[in-house]
Amino acid sequence: MVTYQIPGHDGRACCAAVYIEPQDRASFDFKAFLNHNQKLLPKYAVPLFLRFVSDDQAHTMHNNKQNKTQLRREGVDPAKVANGQAGSKDVLYWLQPKGTTYEPFGETEWKRIVAGKAKL
Repeated sequence: MVTYQIPGHDGRACCAAVYIEPQDRASFDFKAFLNHNQKLLPKYAVPLFLRFVSDDQAHTMHNNKQNKTQLRREGVDPAKVANGQAGSKDVLYWLQPKGTTYEPFGETEWKRIVAGKAKL
């Protein structure tokens, strides 16, 4: 998990970068994933953003840990992700305020957050 500074918001937002086999992504249970995290993690540690890492971009270091450097640089800005080195094919999701599941996150949602129209 990585935390990001989000424009117009105090503190940081948590993002989990996960790899799921492409054939399993359509059946991924976002609601169960959220419920599991809410039961086991403190509220501040529940990921507000999910980043599905593409299989050809899954970078690991010598110790098989995920290399978070590029993920931190790109954050959850869809434009930076699309043009970045960590995974231009990665897909972003987010948990809206008072939401019950993760939903697709793109440029429109990013602009709402930056403009202060969507709170985290």
